[in-house]
Amino acid sequence: MTTSHGWLSMESAPKDGTLIDLLYPYPRGRTIDCYWDEEFLTGWVWRTPTWEAAQLDPKPWEQWSVNSYPNMEPMFWRPCPTLPIEALPHAAAGSTGEQSTEDASAQ
Repeated sequence: MTTSHGWLSMESAPKDGTLIDLLYPYPRGRTIDCYWDEEFLTGWVWRTPTWEAAQLDPKPWEQWSVNSYPNMEPMFWRPCPTLPIEALPHAAAGSTGEQSTEDASAQ
């Protein structure tokens, strides 16, 4: 079953570690980048970054905090949206580490 906004029934949600968005009852709402983890009590979990005290970069993903909503089941799911290419690292012109032809001729 698909809703009008692309949300799918939980019966069809992947349980293979695929990251998905979940829709929980009010007041929780949409929770992004969730995945199924059989070893966790609730099954559906997501990770939150943890940070080194004096660093700006988060710890590796495997060291992030694991979270869930105990005693609450999601109502619907959908695939995580694809990010626009401009939002990805090194996607903007000139940020790939290579000089463009215009930049090289200006030097």
